[in-house]
Parts: sequence; structure tokens; C-alpha cells
Amino acid sequence: MPWIDVHSHVCPEGYPEKLERFAEGCDEPRIVRQDGLTVKLYDGGSYRMPMGEAMFSPASVLAQMDRAGVRMNLISGVPDPGILPADRQPEACAVLNDGIAEAVRAHPDRFRGIAVLPWARPEEAVKEAARCKDLGFVAAMLYSHSGPMLSDDPAMDPTYAACEALGLPLFLHPDVPLWYRHIRSYGLVNTVGLVLDNSLSLLRILESGAMERFPRLQWIMPHAGGVLPALDGRLSYAAPFRRNAGDVRKPLSEKLRNPNLWYDVANPSVPVLRMAREFLGTDRLLFGADFPFTDQEDLWAVVRGSGFTDEELEGIRWRNAERLFGPLLQGVEDAR
Repeated sequence: MPWIDVHSHVCPEGYPEKLERFAEGCDEPRIVRQDGLTVKLYDGGSYRMPMGEAMFSPASVLAQMDRAGVRMNLISGVPDPGILPADRQPEACAVLNDGIAEAVRAHPDRFRGIAVLPWARPEEAVKEAARCKDLGFVAAMLYSHSGPMLSDDPAMDPTYAACEALGLPLFLHPDVPLWYRHIRSYGLVNTVGLVLDNSLSLLRILESGAMERFPRLQWIMPHAGGVLPALDGRLSYAAPFRRNAGDVRKPLSEKLRNPNLWYDVANPSVPVLRMAREFLGTDRLLFGADFPFTDQEDLWAVVRGSGFTDEELEGIRWRNAERLFGPLLQGVEDAR
């Protein structure tokens, strides 16, 4: 049966060591080698994010796909070069994208690439987007911030325009919040902060008018919309909090149903996915497990138990992805 996963992370072999070299002399975060792992150290090491290269290897993703029966995976490279100073991002992005392109060439019937871009350098980002389109990438990553630059920064617009012209959808993705120091206890950066920061990033895009300025650009929000569906009443109804937003304002629920805004279901919770079905609709929901952080089989079991019809499940499983990205499985199913 056709099955496409739009959200998995891959670390090309040798890339962590290259990233460590790109990050030499950087303080926030520092990127170092500890106990055989690449580790991002924030705030002098008081918060650390280790990355096990084997866990993110193409072989690990393929093994998971084979166990679950997933035919095609859209893969993005990690760690994101956006954590580097702006002048080092272009070369680091090209190195990482080349590694992802190599993985796709090695497994053309299983992988398609999502590019990383040097957002802090718009001219180079535009060039890298065009290069990656030529390499066959099907989308580009937009992290919740690139250094201090946020998603509604006017400097983003040239890259947004280029991705719109190239037909490259933008996959919004969390990064460690700039305000992580306030939530670093109890593991809250990973469990709450990442998705919350990404939700704020999408809200900035919605409020800034970026979707109106670039009417053909497609956007993908992971984790079933993050926290935004639960905040609809606060943002759409509570008048005292809307006074600074002007007199005319669409309800959040209407904005989140923009036909150019898509969502993956990487939130293994039946109540959350039931709310997503009701609040976001089903024609723009995509299967995305966020591997290696969620098991594809486990997530699919939750999706199946969340009240979707058979037709809606088929859309989530692959049809919606092919409406967004174009044919991904052409020839793949016939070759089985």
C-alpha cells in the first residue's frame, strides 16, 4: 500500500565533524565532540543537546521504513547550519545538502530531500534554493529562527519569493528557542519549548501577511499545528487582547485553514489528532513521524485510532503529499 512520510531527519556520514570545524570559535552554542558524539552546548554547557550520528543515519531511517512499510521518506539534514554565524552558513548548508543529495542518489526509490538554506544571508539562500531545486530537492526547511532572525523579518522575503518561484514548499521546523534559559529545567526545552517556539514562528508568519505577499508559496507546519489550535479562543475571541491588532482580523481558525498551509501529524495523541481533524480539516494533513523521535508504526496506530475515515486515512498516508509535492511514488509501487 502506498505510504509517504514527509518528516524524517538524517545526518550524512562525516557531517558532524565538518560542522564542528565550521563552528570553531563559536560560543552560543558551542559545538564539540564529547564521548564520540557531536554535542551542542548552550549557556556555557548548562544546557546540552547530544546527537548520536548512528541514530540519524540513512540506514536507520531505511530500517524503520522497512519495518513499517513506508515506501518514500522526505529527509532533511541535521544538525541545522542556522546555528552558525551568518558568514559560515552558506558553505555549511551546501555541504549538508550535498550529503542529503548523495543519500537520495543512493536510494532514489526511498528518499527525497528537503534542503537547508542560509537564511541569514538572503542572496546566498536564494542561490542555494535554486541549486537544490536543480538537485531534485522537493522542499526547504524554515527553522523558527536563524540566529536572532525571526520568520517575519523582512530580510526573509527575498528567499520566500525565490522558493515561491521555484515551487519549493517551506517546512517550518523548531529550533532551540532564543529564550531557552527560562525553561531549561525539567527537560522543558525539548518537550515544550521547541514546539511552542515553532508555533510562535507560524503565528508571526500569519500575522505579518507573508502568506498574502506570496500567494503561491506552500507552507508545512509539523506536530498537528503545535499549540495554535488550542489558543484559538485566546487569539480570535478575547477582545481585550486584540486591541493592538486593529479592528479587522480573521479568526485564527480561518487563518489556519489557509489552503496553502499544510500540517503533519507528528503528535502521537488521539485527543490532539481528533482536534486536528475537526479544527484543521483533513485535506491538508500529511503523515510525518519526525523520525527518530517518533516510531512510524506507533504514530500510524494513533492516527488510525483518531476517528478518521478510510478515505481520510488514505489522504494522510500518501494522497495529500502527492497533491502538495507532485508524484513521489511514480514507478516505486510498480517496482515492488
